[in-house]
Parts: sequence; C-alpha cells; structure tokens
Amino acid sequence: MFFDKNYLRNLGWQGMGNVSAQIINVVSLPIITRLFTPADIGMLRVFIEALAFTTIVISFRVEHIIMLPKRKNEAVELLLFVFSSGFISTLIISITVLILILFQLIPSEFFIWAIVLPFTSFLLVFSQASQQLSQRSGDFKKSGISEIVNRSTNSSTAIIAGILNSTGIALGLAVAVGFFFKALTFIKNLKYLSFNLLRNFYKGIDRIKKGGYQKLLGSIIFSNLLLSVTTISPLWYISYKWGNEYLGYFSLVLVTLVLPITLIGKAVGQVYYQKASSLMSSGESFNAPFMSNLKFLVTLSLPIFSLVFFLAPVIYPLFFGAQWLVAG
Repeated sequence: MFFDKNYLRNLGWQGMGNVSAQIINVVSLPIITRLFTPADIGMLRVFIEALAFTTIVISFRVEHIIMLPKRKNEAVELLLFVFSSGFISTLIISITVLILILFQLIPSEFFIWAIVLPFTSFLLVFSQASQQLSQRSGDFKKSGISEIVNRSTNSSTAIIAGILNSTGIALGLAVAVGFFFKALTFIKNLKYLSFNLLRNFYKGIDRIKKGGYQKLLGSIIFSNLLLSVTTISPLWYISYKWGNEYLGYFSLVLVTLVLPITLIGKAVGQVYYQKASSLMSSGESFNAPFMSNLKFLVTLSLPIFSLVFFLAPVIYPLFFGAQWLVAG
C-alpha cells in the first residue's frame, strides 16, 4: 500500500515525538534506577497498572473515540464528557480514599500513592482526549511535541526528586507532572471547557447514543479491563510471594521490553488509528492499512527482540547498575 504525502508527514511528526520521548526515557532510566531502589520501581509499576484500571472507571474510554464523529463540535462534546466525567469521578474516588485512610483500611505505605492516583488518572485521560482532538484535526506536530513534553517533565521531576533523596512516591508524582504538562501542550483546547459538569456529562451520553458508539465503547472497556487484570495480577502475586524488591526487577524487565514496542509501534499506531477512524466513519474497510502495518511491525520487531534475548544478562547490570543483575 502506498501512503500519501500527508500520511507520511503525520507519521514523521508523530514518530519524531515518540522517538525523542523514548530517547529521553532511555537516557534518564539508568539515572533513575541508581537513585531509587528496586522496591520503589516495583511500587511505581503497581501504581501505573492501578492507573490503567482507574482511567477506565473515570472516562469509560470515551477519549479513544473522539476521532470518530464527522463534525468537530460533536468531538468537542466527547472531550467535555471526558473532562466532566473525570472531574466528578476524581472527587468521588478521592473522598472514598480519604474515608478508607481514616478507617485505616489502606496500609500506611500506600497512603500517598492512593491519594495521588485519582488526580493522575484525571490528568491522563484529559491529556489523551486533548491529544485525540488535535490528531483528529491532523495536527500531529503538536501531538508529537506533547509526547516529548510528557516524558521530559516526568523524567526530570523523578531525577530531581531522587537527587534530593525523596522516597518512591516521587516517581508517582512525576507521572502526574508529566501528564499535566502534556495537557498544557494543547492549551487551545481549554477554550472549549465548561464547568457545567452535569450538562457536559449528559450531552456526552447523548452524543454517544446518537453516534451509536455504545457497542464500540463496551468492547474497548472490556478489552482494557482484561488487559488491566491480567497485567496487575502477576504484579500483586510477585509482591506477595517474593516482596517488592523482586517486583522491581520484574517491573524493569517490563519497562525495557515496552521501549522497543513503543518506539516502533506507537507512532505507526496513532497515525494508523486516525486513518482507520476516518475510513470507519465513511463506512469503508481498513483491511489494507491493517495488513500493511502488520507486515511492517513484524519485520522490524523480530531482530530487536532477538538482540534483547541474547544481550539482556550483560546489558542490565552495566546499563542500570549492579543492583539490577537479577533483572538481566
């Protein structure tokens, strides 16, 4: 399949953003692994997976369908739904967490993590919704820049906190800071915001019904829940069976395996998603771009994972520090 110039330009901007973000990640990760313990990294991984679950609850994954409406005002209604649903849900979850802490139903070591979780979830879904609205308009330049902003502010916050001898919770706060600045990248979208939360919420529901997106959202929510449960279950078991230190080793392996996946797949995936959404809204099939991308990803990914398999035992302690030998 031959892509038009506009498609390749969008892929270039998004690819530049994702590659730059991953370069920042690759450079900063060895510093972070030396400033924080394996147990801290393990807690961060549990926090990220809990974040994935919470975002489903507060936005019902509506941020993923913002590209589908044919008219921009309809997409903005979905953006406002994500904002309002996320804002209301964050308040409810935060109050619930405070009550659980008051009655000592949450272990003391998880207090701050639990408090930070709902606010970070809100920042995540709103920044993703804003990015989708930007991509919908074909502005992949700003979308790519937002990836760099997210990663750079996240990593720099974590490194500064580590230098100041902060505890592991600083890693969770760094995630929140990254998504906050990512959302600010799309500051022009703030002009659409309205704090008439209930009105936004019900208008969004009405738009979902009129667009016939209920079944699609149901599929996205179900698949995301399955992914969340199957990912977090082994993390909890490893923590219970071997402790947070070994959870940290396992978490670093997950993070480093995701690096080549993200580097190769994310840029292609986001541009492909915009193309597929456009074809779907026009009632056309997107089998051709699907098969083209599948062949492209398989061809690139096999050599990379082969190198990881053979070199990991040497690279991990050299790259991340001697304490990470077990992870390698």
